[in-house]
Amino acid sequence: MTVQELSTLRHLHREIEQEEARLSELRLRAYSPSGPSLSGMPRGGPEHSKVEQYAAALAEIEAGIQERIVRSTIEEARLRRYIETVPDAQMRNLLLCRFVDCCTWEQVAARCDFERTAYAVKKRVYRFIQKNP
Repeated sequence: MTVQELSTLRHLHREIEQEEARLSELRLRAYSPSGPSLSGMPRGGPEHSKVEQYAAALAEIEAGIQERIVRSTIEEARLRRYIETVPDAQMRNLLLCRFVDCCTWEQVAARCDFERTAYAVKKRVYRFIQKNP
């Protein structure tokens, strides 16, 4: 398995976070009162109301988030199956911390009680991945 394949879950989590932030921003705009039109010009045309526009956008973003959550659940299961095949317990722990729990290299070194630097942990993991595709 490549680093890109192992990093897929991390990228999915980042996408979910970004979409949730976008959703909360859109909800804030949807539920905040807008000021009156002071132009004096009549509003006409086939425009949809503000509520309809925001409701459609909110539903679309929520569906996208749900779809990404399903994909991330499937990807996590796939990663765990791969990591369970690794014979070295310490390497399994490093891989779980980095690619399933989405920790930084510093966090991986601290959580796994690795007595080396974050750079050393990263090198060790990358060497393992190169030797065991």
